[in-house]
Amino acid sequence: MRTLILGLLMTGCVTADGDATEDLAANAQDSTVLDNCAVGTATNALGTVAAAGDSYTRSDLVMDLAGTNRCDCIDWQGMYDSLGMDAAAAAAANAAYPKCRPEAIFQVSVTGSAHFEAFSEMTDHIHDATDCSHSNIHMELWKSIGRGIWQHLWSGTQTAHWDGYRCYQTVGEASPSVPTGLYRVKGVATFANEQGYATIQITGI
Repeated sequence: MRTLILGLLMTGCVTADGDATEDLAANAQDSTVLDNCAVGTATNALGTVAAAGDSYTRSDLVMDLAGTNRCDCIDWQGMYDSLGMDAAAAAAANAAYPKCRPEAIFQVSVTGSAHFEAFSEMTDHIHDATDCSHSNIHMELWKSIGRGIWQHLWSGTQTAHWDGYRCYQTVGEASPSVPTGLYRVKGVATFANEQGYATIQITGI
């Protein structure tokens, strides 16, 4: 069963499988996108960090809108919010809109070492400091320890930053650099006073 309550993304240490960011993006190659609307524990995209970095971007237009190759997340969040934002609300929203999983999952094979960050710009939806200060971006880093088991290494949530014109944020600067291995990075960016989720870019270098 899918877990879609964002506050529950950090519920344990081990789980079973079922300005600067522009520079990061310039140094990253394109990932292999598997399914932008992947659900459950399925991966949205695969990447490799070795001699070069890699990144995956999940667009709000893909996530939020309805239709072919769209994920219905505006409708999912609307139902989830209206029903009380608890486990029962998530179950009802999952049943009604089974293509939506708000968080993106980027699975990356690392050779040598890597550092991961997630970035979102919300300016198209957020136009003032108040709403920006109530928007946030969340990232989690997990390591494969074999047999489909993923160990939680790090989580962070940052309030979006308003610079007078733009609302944006990077999260992950404080996350650890990791050695050779297989990792999953989860990320989600949530607007204040807006349905749906912002575009998110996850980068490993």
